[in-house]
Amino acid sequence: NSLAAGGSSSSVKKTNAMQTFELYRKQAKEKEEREKAIKMQEEQRKMYKENMERERQREEREKLREKEEEEALDMARRSQQEQERRQQIEAEKLAAAKERERKKEQERRKREAMAHKIDMNAQSEMMAAFEETM
Repeated sequence: NSLAAGGSSSSVKKTNAMQTFELYRKQAKEKEEREKAIKMQEEQRKMYKENMERERQREEREKLREKEEEEALDMARRSQQEQERRQQIEAEKLAAAKERERKKEQERRKREAMAHKIDMNAQSEMMAAFEETM
C-alpha cells in the first residue's frame, strides 16, 4: 500500500511540477510579450518624435523659403519702383528741356518779328527831325 501510495504521490508531484513549469513558461511568455509591447511602443514613440522633428524642420525650411521669396519679391518691387521713378524724372527733365527750347524759339521768333517791324513813332520822329533841318 505504501508503495502504491508513494507512486501516486510521485505522479501528483510530477503533475504539480508540470503545472508549475507550465505556469512559469506562461508567465515568462507574458513577460516577454509585455517587453515586446513596451519595446514596440518605445519604437513607435521614437518614430513619432522623428517624424515630428522632420515635419518641424520641413516647416522651418518652408517658412525660410517663403521669407526669401517675399524678400526677393520686395526687392524686385522696390527695383521696379526705383526704375519707374528714374524714368519719370528723366521724362520730366526732357519735358522741361523741351519747354525751355520752345520758349527760346518763341523769344527768338518774337525778336526776329520785332526786328523787321517798322516803328512808326521812330519814323515820325525821324521825319520831323529831317524837316527841321531843312
